[in-house]
Amino acid sequence: MSSQNKSTFGDRLNEWKLFLWNSNKNEFLGRGGKSWALITIFYVIFYAFLAALFCITMWVMLQTISEAKPRYQDRVSSPGVMIRPRGFSQSKGIEVTVDPKKNATVMKYMSMVNEFFSRYQKEQHDVKDCKDGEYRKRLKEDAEMPACSFNLSLLGDCADPEREYRNGTPCVYIKMNKIIGFIPGNGTHSPQVSCEGHKGADIGPVSYFPSNKKLDIKYFPYFGSKYDRHYLQPVVAVRFENLPLNQKSAVECRVTGASIKIDENRDKYLGRVIFRLQRID
Repeated sequence: MSSQNKSTFGDRLNEWKLFLWNSNKNEFLGRGGKSWALITIFYVIFYAFLAALFCITMWVMLQTISEAKPRYQDRVSSPGVMIRPRGFSQSKGIEVTVDPKKNATVMKYMSMVNEFFSRYQKEQHDVKDCKDGEYRKRLKEDAEMPACSFNLSLLGDCADPEREYRNGTPCVYIKMNKIIGFIPGNGTHSPQVSCEGHKGADIGPVSYFPSNKKLDIKYFPYFGSKYDRHYLQPVVAVRFENLPLNQKSAVECRVTGASIKIDENRDKYLGRVIFRLQRID
């Protein structure tokens, strides 16, 4: 190619200047004023249509969603079980260490229990005494539900957890997670709590409060945070009377009921909870 056909830097710069603004044709970036006006109008209409379509789609979807409960509840159809108080070992799950001689350890767990108890100790204005052995019923579809009262005196000696911990007979408190509309039992049979050594571990004798070990069905079903703001979960306290000294004991507590699943491999807390207790001398 001859040197005459090669464009110089100045030529290329002039071409760019001409592309940016062509004064002979009154064009900016290759388009005249009418062309820019038409394409601007097109994109305004196009994006306005997309925005309107998005808003309509969201509006239609929101009409199908209830404020009272999730549309789909099939992912977790059976409740999990948890304990209070609880400490966490990063590699071994839930672990509670009881050292009656170490005040800081006792108070750490007492603060957890007191926080848990606080909801039951507050003055509740929308609470009533419900009849044992009967499920809760809604009289009006959109009315707020009064909570069924749960008196901490039902927890017997475990209503004073600090005394029990200092005596070396720790209490743990078993509760089920809330699931909207969940019915745990069959007829008038309430679900029951039972605890034993996991895989044959020695945990010594245990006592239950209340002694019938029941999570009474009068606390079920739960109707969701919108209509059941003051809901109180039933609790069963388990006291470990003679834990082996200076060793970690694996404990498995189960809640059994007609509608409660246990031994699900994908969720080890479904219907049960496994934790470790250690009493230090």
